[in-house]
Amino acid sequence: MRRMYAALILAVLVPACGDENPPPKTPETTAVSATPPATVAPPPATTEATPPPPPPKPTLAELIQKNNDTFVQGMMARDAKKMASVYAENAVIKMAGMPDMTGREAVAQMHQKMFDAWSNSKGSASRIWMKGDVVITEWQMVGTHSGDFMGVKATEKPVGWQGISVTWYGEDGLRKEEHTYADMMTPMAQIGKAPKGMKARAVPALAQKPEIFMSKGDDTENKNMETAKVAFGAFEKKDANAFVGTMADNVEWDDMTQPVASKGKAESKKFFEMMTKAFPDTKAEIKNIWAFGDYVIVEEVMTGTHKGDFMGIKATKKPVNMHGIDVIQVKDGKAVHGWSYMNGAEMAMQLGLMPDPTKPAPAPAAPKGGSAPAPAPKGGTAPAPKK
Repeated sequence: MRRMYAALILAVLVPACGDENPPPKTPETTAVSATPPATVAPPPATTEATPPPPPPKPTLAELIQKNNDTFVQGMMARDAKKMASVYAENAVIKMAGMPDMTGREAVAQMHQKMFDAWSNSKGSASRIWMKGDVVITEWQMVGTHSGDFMGVKATEKPVGWQGISVTWYGEDGLRKEEHTYADMMTPMAQIGKAPKGMKARAVPALAQKPEIFMSKGDDTENKNMETAKVAFGAFEKKDANAFVGTMADNVEWDDMTQPVASKGKAESKKFFEMMTKAFPDTKAEIKNIWAFGDYVIVEEVMTGTHKGDFMGIKATKKPVNMHGIDVIQVKDGKAVHGWSYMNGAEMAMQLGLMPDPTKPAPAPAAPKGGSAPAPAPKGGTAPAPKK
């Protein structure tokens, strides 16, 4: 632009000076566009959309809660398969006095049998203790005896009992192992089919909402566990004083195989002495022990030989192997309340007081003065016994 402006000025000024010589020829100039050339914009950069972050993985506690919700839904709907779905494919359930159940199908069959035996059955949880992958649940079950139970036909009588279950969960939130303790002699007594003289425990009330306790792992819990260990160790030593020395003067102990709770040290000492005299070689082996604040929970196996009277039962000389679990509430180093859970039918079957429903019935005895009749041939009848 400057060159063009300079040439125009020069063309005007030179004629004004009166110069006779012709003005120099203005050099040709190339027109310059005032509009700059358009620039081609680079193609927009291609950016792939960033996928949203995956949702956070549920915690084990959340998976356990979901598992329990499904279990309760199945129970309320009386859906045995839905209840079994919360167990791992190879899960194992151990019920005191009964054969182990392995796998979902076996679990579903167990729950279905319960539904068939007890119509309008309902359940509830009263206390829950939690530590890591372990959940311990105290529960109640009530219903009407409307189907076969342990070989007994329906009586249409109301039944109900209290039990406890220890459940271990896998990382996927499924139940991988469960130990259940409930007294099957209680419903047998309630329908009038328990051994003679056994009193029935009252049908329990269903809890409205469970209490929940979490383990802290502090020194108090460790001391409380030591108190429980001393009490169980006293059985092998036959030391009644050591046993009641772990208890408060007003201790109350509720054994679910008994119709009522015992109260005070004197009654606890009386039970201890009766137990160790009836089974002089008694041993109490602690399998698992946990502490949750004031509560200690002990899973144990009691063994011994029945050599003396026990609960009105004369000595049978038979060995027993009893599985149980105790919940002990400890205050200031002393047990103030205890709850014992086991299956009284386990001992009764081992002592020969009742048949084992899981085993085939024995063959009928031969009639007096002759031999048992021979089995009938196919398509005919058995021959009459010889006279």
